[in-house]
Amino acid sequence: MAPRLSGLILAAGFSSRMQTLKPLLPLGETSVLGQCTDTLQKSGIRDIVVVTGYREREVAAEALARGARPVFNEEFAAGMFSSIRCGVQHLAEAEYIALLPVDIPLVRTGTLSLMEQALRRTGAEVVHPEFDGRRGHPLLIAAPLLRSLVDVSPAPGGLRPLLARHEDMQPERVVSVKVPDANILFDMDTPESYAECRERFLRRDYPSLEETAVILEHIYPMPPKGMAHGYLVG
Repeated sequence: MAPRLSGLILAAGFSSRMQTLKPLLPLGETSVLGQCTDTLQKSGIRDIVVVTGYREREVAAEALARGARPVFNEEFAAGMFSSIRCGVQHLAEAEYIALLPVDIPLVRTGTLSLMEQALRRTGAEVVHPEFDGRRGHPLLIAAPLLRSLVDVSPAPGGLRPLLARHEDMQPERVVSVKVPDANILFDMDTPESYAECRERFLRRDYPSLEETAVILEHIYPMPPKGMAHGYLVG
């Protein structure tokens, strides 16, 4: 049976580097937050919590309009870790949680599909997407593990060092999945990166050469002769 997946979108920050509220910026026919919720919903995730903080009423209204559940983090000024802790408390029925910061809005649904396949195949507690040798977002993590990690207080450095420690202790419970999606690494947190985000959004359905290489080498492997011919024709 498929694991019960819930979504946790972190949208509580001050957007200080952007100088305007990131979750509500226009993106395509919706907003940045709307794009995040749409991606999770199109991946089959129905139970989605959006953690709000700064200007929470506006962000909560957008979350509700997109079919998600807004949850206010009273300690949002303390940083992202406090928002994860707050959100997890409202996902009691989840077996696994797809954790996605709102400023990484261009992740493809195919990426989540590959990650869920790896989850079913391996039964891992943590699944990372990987592109060009680097891990990105979203993160699929077993809900009991995430709850146990956020119970740590205080947590210098946030969730990342806690996950690294868990991987050191139980490496067989953590997997990385090669995905043809450079957007897992794209963090939209400045006006310049927002402009780039809008450009990337327009061509999100077309893989770059680097992304195509991941498809042909790791997902639908092509023999070297076929690869060489393709590059030559290209």
